[in-house]
Amino acid sequence: MSEKVTAPKANMAVITLGFVDYVLPVKQATEIMRCLETSERYQFRYRSEDEGGCMYHIWEDMPEINIKAINHDRYIQGKITGKPTDI
Repeated sequence: MSEKVTAPKANMAVITLGFVDYVLPVKQATEIMRCLETSERYQFRYRSEDEGGCMYHIWEDMPEINIKAINHDRYIQGKITGKPTDI
């Protein structure tokens, strides 16, 4: 491997949105959480014209979001191994 892996510049966190995990600095992860705490759920449902046409729904529903700290060693190991070959 020719790519040099450097240490993270800040304390890192893993944030889960839906079924996907993202790694970013803790400060940015908490900003995302703060923004989403006032969000509303949105859903679009296709219906034929015979059924009255498309429906749009918006309602209060706290999103399911998880955040956890990731230690330095786990971050470095993840950077070294990179993207899985089966994705």
